[in-house]
Amino acid sequence: TGVCLFGRPRWRGHWGARSRGSSMPSALKVSVITLGAIGGTLLGLSPSLSLHTFPPHVDGRTRTLVLFENGRLEDGTSVLVPSTACRDLSGWAAGQLGMSNCSQCTLYDQSAGRITQCDQLQPNQSVWVVPPERWFVFPTGELGRTVELRRMRSPRKEGHAITLETLSQSPRVFRLNNFLTDEESDELVANALADTDPVTSLQRSTTGAEHQVSFNKVRTSENAFDGSSRLARILKERAVDVLGMLPYDEEITDGLQVLRYNVSTAYISHHDYLDDNGGGHDYDSSKDGSNRFATVLFYLSDVEEGGETLFPQGQAVDEGEPNAFGSVTVRDVPPEDHIKAELIANGTMDLFEPGRWERRMLIQCKTRLAVKPKKATAVLFYSQHPDGTLDKASLHGACPVIRGTKWAANLWIWNKVRLGYQRAPRKKGAGRFDSSKGVGRDRLVKGKGGDEAPKEPPVGQPKASFFNKDVIGASLFYEDTFWDDFPPGKSIGVNTFKGHGWNVRVQEKNVLRWVITEELDQKYILSQANL
Repeated sequence: TGVCLFGRPRWRGHWGARSRGSSMPSALKVSVITLGAIGGTLLGLSPSLSLHTFPPHVDGRTRTLVLFENGRLEDGTSVLVPSTACRDLSGWAAGQLGMSNCSQCTLYDQSAGRITQCDQLQPNQSVWVVPPERWFVFPTGELGRTVELRRMRSPRKEGHAITLETLSQSPRVFRLNNFLTDEESDELVANALADTDPVTSLQRSTTGAEHQVSFNKVRTSENAFDGSSRLARILKERAVDVLGMLPYDEEITDGLQVLRYNVSTAYISHHDYLDDNGGGHDYDSSKDGSNRFATVLFYLSDVEEGGETLFPQGQAVDEGEPNAFGSVTVRDVPPEDHIKAELIANGTMDLFEPGRWERRMLIQCKTRLAVKPKKATAVLFYSQHPDGTLDKASLHGACPVIRGTKWAANLWIWNKVRLGYQRAPRKKGAGRFDSSKGVGRDRLVKGKGGDEAPKEPPVGQPKASFFNKDVIGASLFYEDTFWDDFPPGKSIGVNTFKGHGWNVRVQEKNVLRWVITEELDQKYILSQANL
């Protein structure tokens, strides 16, 4: 009879992944031992270790696993698999972690591949136990930890594997290498430029009077949606495959949002996770609802300077070269006043008027996690924790482009069927979704009661237009940050997000506040009558 001693050893690093300090810890090297005869008291055992007896071999070989909870790379439990476990491998593994009622749990390897039977197991393999109704979440490990997704084929002709490289532990941010080709990047850009549809083609926010429109390059970004092209479908399927969310379901993805940023354009930091707007859709992904689970950001061009993806709550790092062992390191950050002085001295601050939010973002882009765009690479980050709750650290934005043009594309992936489809989760008593009204129309089907529920807005990026009819001395603020002067007769157009608050101030006092909904086109009027 074999004897397995196992506990919950802590270590940094990961078997099978390239990571500094990732050798097998000594605690685990001795966690499985065979004793010929046991008598009396075992001396020298740690009180944290438990004693279990199993047959030493299963089908002629020993299988030792390290089990982890979803998204974790610490507190691993080393176990020897008994032959009886193969009848219900996931239920048995969940029981080893103290997870009750988990016969429907799913097991994953480090590359998000599913494990369904004992024959798939390798010696000393790490396995993640994921509860029902949840998706696998990649653990981060140390900065620079790289995992090869060998179960997938890279689109690159060189045959390099797609790799997942840790850039941040909180928020969970990974660089995807060998995920995209230069040709695919160019094709996405060409598709966006060739699109003439007034709904899906590149759109710009504007400023100026209602009938005398002028474009403001300082805060104008352009975006188009590609939801139906051959390449968009390929890339969406590839991204979902990376996450292990198989089989592919079109109803859990949004269309690809293709973005162009010219010099001085940026985007305010925001969450991709959507707040509940009071309609019938159930947004609570921690329970039975659906929301944005993860985002894959494709970089379609290099940028001479600026244009990084900013995570204000992430730690600044030096990224190094993709797949270069040990290349991702924590960066020493100078004091903010030194950075501000440098930005003023080199003229970068002059791109923006005093008080504008971009000025603050320029400093954050030098002091917090800011991922540099590199053509044909991608970034993956999660909006949800493994339990489905919002990861507040996933706040992100786009740093101002200083030199050059930035092309990128966003893909939002939901944990369940997304808003706008008939199978999307509904709040209790909200009635079922009537797809005949079109995506974005959330109505109760006529029946008992017969009332209509509030409309759900289309999925996309809201744009808002603010017009000052007759209020003198007004200024527009995004929350508490100055945005623009707002004299009578002026119209200001912005790209924004649901939940953003826009305030009007007169003589340093807030006189009116607008909160953005999810409607794609919103108009707000300031007048003496509504003060």
